[in-house]
Amino acid sequence: MTLLPRRAPAAILDPIVRGLAAARVTPTMLTTAGFLGNVLAAWLAAQGDLRLAGVAVLFFSALDMLDGALAR
Repeated sequence: MTLLPRRAPAAILDPIVRGLAAARVTPTMLTTAGFLGNVLAAWLAAQGDLRLAGVAVLFFSALDMLDGALAR
């Protein structure tokens, strides 16, 4: 038994991915943005701003889900 689904619902993910594809965003762009964003989150955590760092981790880690969907 798992608490969270393995994948985001297609009804939510598909329109976002279609919009990204229409804007000519590549999976590599999303991966790079996610990595740089998580570096920013690490810096924020090191500075002691843990709440903002947590929000940044959640947001930029979500890009990993989108880059996989966009690559498919």
